[in-house]
Amino acid sequence: LLVMWHGLQAGLQPLKKSEEDRLRRVFDRIDKNADGVICVSDLRETMKGFDYEPIKGELEDMVWEVDESMDKTVSYLEFNLMYRRIRQIDATGIEPRKLFVVCDYMMNDKNGDGVVAMDEAVQLMFMRHGKSFSQDEIKSLFRNADGSGKITFADYFEYTERQYEAIAKKREDEKAKAIKGRPKGRVSKVDD
Repeated sequence: LLVMWHGLQAGLQPLKKSEEDRLRRVFDRIDKNADGVICVSDLRETMKGFDYEPIKGELEDMVWEVDESMDKTVSYLEFNLMYRRIRQIDATGIEPRKLFVVCDYMMNDKNGDGVVAMDEAVQLMFMRHGKSFSQDEIKSLFRNADGSGKITFADYFEYTERQYEAIAKKREDEKAKAIKGRPKGRVSKVDD
């Protein structure tokens, strides 16, 4: 088991203490029954706090995507691994990220009221995307905001899904372009 964890963490850097502390607080907020792991019922309660109604199987998928030990729960080690994989090495958007989006949102919901203020979200986006994050993206993120300057989890989740779909489309387009640009094989004629 120890060898497995070592291999899964290859190439990942430890988090700074402040980020590690925030990540741990989010894990503890999701772990509603305080048993040291996140299960589907913990996620269901968390989503209720966001007034978010997940589709059938969505919460089970969130756990399954991160559950390296296959015990139908997410330990803090698995949660931390998921977070670091996505933040440090997944520029392509391939890593499963539904639970990460929950985590990311909660890390920016500073007061735990289930909404993220615009200034917090903008700060988050600049941290994630640097100067490439545009005013149009801010408007897109807050297009459903109710005028309070806050965004709900459902809006944030929808926004991130659009972002990752765009990344996937770009990846597929680049792949198709690379295939199209390859020289085609030639069939040589055999003289009779």
